[in-house]
Amino acid sequence: MTIAILGVLATTGAMAQDSTSDAPKPRPVIEALRIDSPLSVDGVLDELAWEQAPRSGDFFQRQPVEFAPSTERTEIQIAYTAEMLYVAVRAYDREPEKIVAGEMGLDVGIFRDDGIVLLFDTFHDRRNAYFFETNPNSSRTDGIVTDEGRDFNIDWDTIWSVQSRIHEGGWTAEFGIPFSSLRFDPASDTWGLQVRRIIKRNEEITFWSPIGLQASLFRMSLAGEVRGLRDLQVGRSLRVTPFVVGDASSARDEDTGRSEDTTDFDAGLDVKWGITDGLTLDLTVNTDFAETEVDEIQTNLTRFPLFFPEKRAFFLENAGIFQFGPNLGPFLQPFFSRRIGISDDGRMVDLEAGARLAGRAGEWSLGFLGARTGSLPADPEDDLEAIPESTWGVARIKRNLGERSFVGLLATHRDQDDGTKQTIFGADYNWKPDDAWDVWLFGAGTDTHDSPGAETGDAGVFGLSTLYRADQFNARFVAWEVGENWEPAAGFTLRNGFRNYCTHMTWEPRPSWRGVRNLFHQLTIDYFDNPDGEKETVEVEFDLFGMQFLSGDFFTVLGHYTFERLDEPFEIFDGIEIPSGEYEWTDVGFFFTTPTSRPLDTDLFVTVGDFFDGDRLSANFLLQYRPNKYFRTRTSWNHNRIELPAGNFTTNIIRQRIEVSFSPDLVLNALIQSSDASESLGINLRLNWHYRPGSDLFVVYNHGWDAPDVSDLTSRSRQLVVKWTWAWQS
Repeated sequence: MTIAILGVLATTGAMAQDSTSDAPKPRPVIEALRIDSPLSVDGVLDELAWEQAPRSGDFFQRQPVEFAPSTERTEIQIAYTAEMLYVAVRAYDREPEKIVAGEMGLDVGIFRDDGIVLLFDTFHDRRNAYFFETNPNSSRTDGIVTDEGRDFNIDWDTIWSVQSRIHEGGWTAEFGIPFSSLRFDPASDTWGLQVRRIIKRNEEITFWSPIGLQASLFRMSLAGEVRGLRDLQVGRSLRVTPFVVGDASSARDEDTGRSEDTTDFDAGLDVKWGITDGLTLDLTVNTDFAETEVDEIQTNLTRFPLFFPEKRAFFLENAGIFQFGPNLGPFLQPFFSRRIGISDDGRMVDLEAGARLAGRAGEWSLGFLGARTGSLPADPEDDLEAIPESTWGVARIKRNLGERSFVGLLATHRDQDDGTKQTIFGADYNWKPDDAWDVWLFGAGTDTHDSPGAETGDAGVFGLSTLYRADQFNARFVAWEVGENWEPAAGFTLRNGFRNYCTHMTWEPRPSWRGVRNLFHQLTIDYFDNPDGEKETVEVEFDLFGMQFLSGDFFTVLGHYTFERLDEPFEIFDGIEIPSGEYEWTDVGFFFTTPTSRPLDTDLFVTVGDFFDGDRLSANFLLQYRPNKYFRTRTSWNHNRIELPAGNFTTNIIRQRIEVSFSPDLVLNALIQSSDASESLGINLRLNWHYRPGSDLFVVYNHGWDAPDVSDLTSRSRQLVVKWTWAWQS
């Protein structure tokens, strides 16, 4: 199989080179204009600086027609003082009444609208970048790009401003970014720069520095340059953010049925200090995550644990630096920050203090994290174990090699006050010989000590991953092994004691059919066996035929084969058990989605077929409605109907999101979830007022009910939280 895949890759690579031979080659450059006085960031662009600053345009499409000139003209200009960077974007449009602008807020999904993205590679290492995005409603989204998109951290936040305006000739955007909000090399007057514009009604994506379909927005090695940034005021940006939290809660006692009311008042402090041009130190004391959105309810129909993503802001900032190895999702997480402050059974543990030093120093990327968490008592009635106080440490070091490759080391340590200690050491190597190939070698080992009965042998992981990207074809092959005792205390694992071989291929030919952008074919083969060579799991998924239309509509028809060997039975639903044995089944499915630029868009995914020794019908439905920039709603329904010899059952999860944006800085969010499997109903309301740069007021209300039936609701818990933060920055 591997030989055949490599043969296809070689042939396709030659084809891809031919298909992109007419691609524009020059790397665009723009000169920044030094000015003496600050500008008013209002989106009007009537200052003298914007008459004098050099303009640059000539944007090229990535889609729908690769490397074709943009259908609408776009111009950018850059000016700066010693303290501030200003960017002006003129997005001309011959049909301004058709501009799509339905989102308004902070860190919202601007990709659904017409929009502008700025990517600044401030160290000019052609790998990493700061991300700033807006739309015609002055919405703001920022983030950090690590290793050309291996990690994109949209939860990173800094202080900056933008104002946009729609006019008869299109729309304009004016950005103001303090240099104190960025880390950069003051000795260099040149930064990497990429600018993307989306013209949503045409599903058109255009770039200032041309990018083909084989690359992503974050391919900073293909970015242009901004020159002339001299004598910038570096400073050592210090931001101090104290906060206070008031909490009033009510919870029903399961034994007595009575509600117990509690109130609490607390305070804490966050500090961000740019100690060097490239390294930032974050400190947190008595950290509170009251404003963090609750987890989405999931239905588990497997024998493996559920994986919930990290949502807490302190751990999300600079998270990309701590990522290890290729992206294998929950299968390979030697460090998973949710372990810090959240117990395995989902209880919140106090984060008493934390510190993180992260950033770059020359050719090195560095990340160090330390934290101290509190304890929780045991609860025998709910079969919950005691959680001891713990000290956590993580160190991540990467050294750039050549233009795009690197070698890295990772170490994690957990030291519990009950004497249990565990350390993990790992190393990874990422080789990118050209724009098409991406090769990973990785390995890690566990050292568990001072733990009675702990298994120390066969507790490692190692493997190889290769990824090939071409114009219409990409392929990935992964081979790796995980020891039977691989259980990272500061990480996450779905399963251990296996070898996995995975092949994934996607082919998207672009025939000259009217109204069709591309066809879609995909094959994934996942094979797991145990250390003795016995087959455990095989999954084969094949998208038989898919089609993407120029309108943005997409559909695909797929088939799925699964083999699963169970060494022991497992309970898939309350009172329903699947016996041990070998199982084979197949199912077929259909997926359809409409473009998000429409006021009303939808997704539908349906599969039907066998399931273990029975049958299953699975459906996922999503409906989004955006009548205007002030109101958005998103309704989803997950349904499973399963018939097994041991019994039949049905699961339904209904999730309703509502967002009301009074302005980009004042947003009300509501998340309502119900699950018949857990017989629960919950609501999470969050009002966020971003009343000044870096400062927020949060009002959060949570309410949970026991809900065996819609007409039979019993209040389980209520909570009202008010959190106020105030940022001071020098």
